[in-house]
Amino acid sequence: MAALACMAISCGSDGGAVPADSSWDIVAVSGTVAMQTTAGAAWDALGGAPDPVLCATFNAARTCTPVASDTFTASWNRTLVTGAGGAALMQGVLFDYYDEDLAVPDPFLQLHGDLL
Repeated sequence: MAALACMAISCGSDGGAVPADSSWDIVAVSGTVAMQTTAGAAWDALGGAPDPVLCATFNAARTCTPVASDTFTASWNRTLVTGAGGAALMQGVLFDYYDEDLAVPDPFLQLHGDLL
């Protein structure tokens, strides 16, 4: 199986649509977080670095990476979805990228990727 990178919501070597009869794995490789929140505050109450987590919701199933503790650059290399059919992927995948906190998680990004 050849690997094609999906950047944002464009997939394939030519940026075209995902073939309906193809099979895909969604792998969370790494993530970067800004040094401060959009309000200019520290991510954690005591001024610590964030604890990034990336989740993918596909076909009503949600799978998340492990928490990367106290870092602005997370490295996971974790498969979140295995063997997803191209036709099902075309319906979209919901990605949540956030700072895991004991009280309330701080969202970095929520993206619904429609691969059309």
